[in-house]
Amino acid sequence: MKKTIFLLTILSVLSNPVDLFAQDEGQWEGKIFISGSSLNFEINFDKQEHGVMNVPAQGASGLRLNKKEIKNDSIFFLVDSGRSHMRFKGKITHKDSIRGKFLQSGMSGEFELYRQKPGKNKEHSGIDREVKFHNDTIQLAGTLSLPDTNKQHPSVIMISGSGQQNRDENVFGFKVFKEMVPSFINKDIAVLRYDDRGAGDSDPGNVQECDTRDFAEDAKAAYEHLKQNPYIDNDKIGILGHSEGGIIAPMIADDHNVKFIILMAGPTIPGKDILIKQAGKVSQTMDYSEKEIAKQKKLRKQIYEEVMQESTDTSKIKNTFRKLIQANTKVSDSAAMEKYVQQQMDFVMSPWFKFYYNYDPAPKLKALDIPVLAVFGGKDIQVDSRQNKVLIQNMIQQGKENYTLKVFPEANHLFQHAETGSIKEYQQLPKEFTEGFLKYITKWTKKAVH
Repeated sequence: MKKTIFLLTILSVLSNPVDLFAQDEGQWEGKIFISGSSLNFEINFDKQEHGVMNVPAQGASGLRLNKKEIKNDSIFFLVDSGRSHMRFKGKITHKDSIRGKFLQSGMSGEFELYRQKPGKNKEHSGIDREVKFHNDTIQLAGTLSLPDTNKQHPSVIMISGSGQQNRDENVFGFKVFKEMVPSFINKDIAVLRYDDRGAGDSDPGNVQECDTRDFAEDAKAAYEHLKQNPYIDNDKIGILGHSEGGIIAPMIADDHNVKFIILMAGPTIPGKDILIKQAGKVSQTMDYSEKEIAKQKKLRKQIYEEVMQESTDTSKIKNTFRKLIQANTKVSDSAAMEKYVQQQMDFVMSPWFKFYYNYDPAPKLKALDIPVLAVFGGKDIQVDSRQNKVLIQNMIQQGKENYTLKVFPEANHLFQHAETGSIKEYQQLPKEFTEGFLKYITKWTKKAVH
């Protein structure tokens, strides 16, 4: 689901001394601290002319750094996306660490960066191959992981949640999809994961004009590409969709010869119901009172209802957003407030939001006649398990023997073992899945393809 934190940015950094950014050592990760909150981000100083930035929590990757300058122990980098402008100025405190201050829209904060150490992600014993495929004029890039090239294999295509994400589905440094690959390879199942349009090495693809249906067309292109691979059994191709990807998976299975689908925290109810529930649960984890939560819920409903009107009153939406932002954050700078309001306006007025808000995934799910596994986290505050498991439960009770439901009671939206499920907790938890998760879904998949 969408991760709405103030920092919706694209960065730029300013020259490149050999001693600090040696070849193959330009991968850095760190945190931005603002208004009492923190946000993980990554920079690859070696990639492209000035480097690129990723903000995993916001689904932003491959953001080009316009400039970078390094003088002695000082570093300056800047990202200007047109709508967002962020400046970083820091000190190189060690060859492996940078600390400093940043400025965005009149708001200041601090940041820290650390050089990534090799070997953080476990590798698999199979073969990785870079692939490229097309949806019309849009080229998408990804990685196909094969157990071997001795025969044809069953396979799974991984589709990420909302926001533009790379093939790893990197959220707060937890590379969800990449971490899943070895377990599938060990079960003799190939994996295709790809950069969303607008992320990584895939084409931009007019993301601001797209909705879930466009991303489903990209996933269909991945499916058609995989069918042509000589090492893939094209009668045993399945789809794993995480979050919004769980909406896309049934869209593809509806008119393609898909063998199975896995809904990983996939919504089963209309987006409008997801959003209201999600906002309330997020507010609860931030220790708002019941009165404050009720007020925020009322304001959000007012915004959503006005957005869906045929003649939308944008001034009314802006005024309501100001009330909502003032109830959630302390933004004293009027220019910063208006930029924040405009960012939120752009989101709710986007084609993606309008489609997601009204779309009901239930009809396509009910129509499927293939093995379906729906897994949820009991502590997921983004796609509530109690709210979304009901449809699957009802279908099983009505005789859908090919449907399977599994709730991991202690898991969050990323299927980490969680204390509260709060989004703030994601970055603090170990970058690993809750016990039994990978074993369960790969064992189920092995059975589904035989």
